[in-house]
Amino acid sequence: MLQRMLTGVLAAAMSAGCIHSGNKWNTLNQQGVVALNQGDFHRAESLFRKGVDLSASFGPHDSRHITSFDNLITVYRNQGRYDEAESLCRQALEASRAVNGPNHVSTAKIEAQLGRLHHDQGEYSDAEWLYQQARKTLAVQGAADSSEMADILNSLGEIYSTQGKADQAEYNLGEALRIHEKSLGAGYSNVATVLSNLAGVHKAKGDLTAAEVLYRRSVSINENALGRSHPNVASSLNDLALLCVDQGRYAEARPLYERALKINKTFFGDDHPQVAVVLNNLAQVYRFQGEFEVAAALHERALSIRESVFGPFHYQVAQSLNNLAYVYIELGNYDLAESNYRRSIAILEGALGRNHAEVALVLENYADLLARMERTDDAAFTMDRVRTIWKHQAVNRTPE
Repeated sequence: MLQRMLTGVLAAAMSAGCIHSGNKWNTLNQQGVVALNQGDFHRAESLFRKGVDLSASFGPHDSRHITSFDNLITVYRNQGRYDEAESLCRQALEASRAVNGPNHVSTAKIEAQLGRLHHDQGEYSDAEWLYQQARKTLAVQGAADSSEMADILNSLGEIYSTQGKADQAEYNLGEALRIHEKSLGAGYSNVATVLSNLAGVHKAKGDLTAAEVLYRRSVSINENALGRSHPNVASSLNDLALLCVDQGRYAEARPLYERALKINKTFFGDDHPQVAVVLNNLAQVYRFQGEFEVAAALHERALSIRESVFGPFHYQVAQSLNNLAYVYIELGNYDLAESNYRRSIAILEGALGRNHAEVALVLENYADLLARMERTDDAAFTMDRVRTIWKHQAVNRTPE
């Protein structure tokens, strides 16, 4: 009897301890998500790291352990710390395969996260292969109509759209839309995200009327689901403004960008990467309208934010340098433009590799500047590099 009583007390104590640990993990996770959404990456990392350590006590099969890894990886992705993110992702993947097996839903989720890392860096073949692996696993496990499946199909659609494979993009996005509408309903932000991507496919196919309808529907859904001042609304407004810019409707694009900028500044603060995205796009409108001084100031502010948040060697810093160089050319400051192009190229080569498509695009811009400066030999040499990269891109790579 005494032994049974002691065992009962011990079990009760262990249960109370598990409940306490679970509550503490929930608090850490919730606070980490808030910090991440506010762009406070340092605090988010600290909280999610504590979550990883605490979740280890729940056992390797507990879904909170995978969630903790996933959250920390997301922080690294947002900071452009791809090497660290990939190392952690592969660590989690190896553990999940060992504990759960290769055909487990948790394994599929980590494969999808690893795919997103490659996706972010423009490594589309590797990303596609990982997304497809995750998709097959979810299908085998009876999760063909899950939100995770819809997210993977949406990501595949984004890749195919980027690669100009409009039919494949439209099919995958259509399936993602069907699943989200079936499981969530038509009024959720997940649906709005897919609609924006579908709009991009229609825009690429030249059906601008259909694209605008979908972009406006995306804005409306996000406003109704999340409120008019949510950053997802800002994202939808940004997409709609881009369409207006493509059509030369600059007077319509500017207030859309200005509203998106106000939302992001209010929600995130003045120094968040999402603020930099809108500043960059608004600067393009001013450049197209010939207001180069204003455009330069906006690009310089976007560059400053990205350098502060991501450090000086991030690919988004390279993008800002490239865009700013355009404006400096218009202002006749060729030396400063050249400096920006050279720095942009160096960053992209370091972050994405010497034969990446984005390297070729900036090199082509740099070659044009060299031609303007009558440095014919340098321009020709640079264009030779561009052609070499495009030839490399044309070769089908075997994914990891």
